[in-house]
Amino acid sequence: MLKTPHDRDLFIHYCTSTLCWVKLNISNQNDEITFSSSELIVNKTSMSGIISEIRCSPDFSHLLVHFIHEPFSSQVPYSRFPLTVVSYRIGENANCQLVKVICDLPVADSIPTAHDACRPGRRIVSWVLNENSSLYVVEALDEGNPKKVSNFRDRIFLLHSSDNFEQEHEITKTELRYSEILFLEGSGKRCLIRERWWSSKIEILNHL
Repeated sequence: MLKTPHDRDLFIHYCTSTLCWVKLNISNQNDEITFSSSELIVNKTSMSGIISEIRCSPDFSHLLVHFIHEPFSSQVPYSRFPLTVVSYRIGENANCQLVKVICDLPVADSIPTAHDACRPGRRIVSWVLNENSSLYVVEALDEGNPKKVSNFRDRIFLLHSSDNFEQEHEITKTELRYSEILFLEGSGKRCLIRERWWSSKIEILNHL
């Protein structure tokens, strides 16, 4: 964890990066695929910062980029630093256009230590793998605090690129803490959702 201003400076220095597109000159000779490193074409994008994750949509039309940003904390590891998740549209010549900031989470330095606690806000944002460019989002309804009385712990909803990820399309709410989701072939809303509660040792698999 970061303890001194020098630690902060080193973290920024070594973790800051710029997203680049690299065009490979690939050849196939005798069923052997090769490329020449001397013929690489590198194009820098405008996306620069502490990038912790990049995911491309299944149809290669959009990018989902996770940026860690200040203010940092000396109390928690970098995985709990402030996080901004942004969607970009991939245009001609690999130029990327910002579409929407999906979430901007503050530093998570007050998550309860109890089991079943989690980060408040939209803590999971990822692509639906059997759709072109739709996101599924998981958000706590109890502020991530398992001791808080709540009929539902989490909600899962979809965001679609067709409306620039503006409209929320709810899939379900879970009575226990969300664990994982598996989308089935066909509609993005057909899925298996696993939820569980550590203190009562209950685990449920829902088919929607």
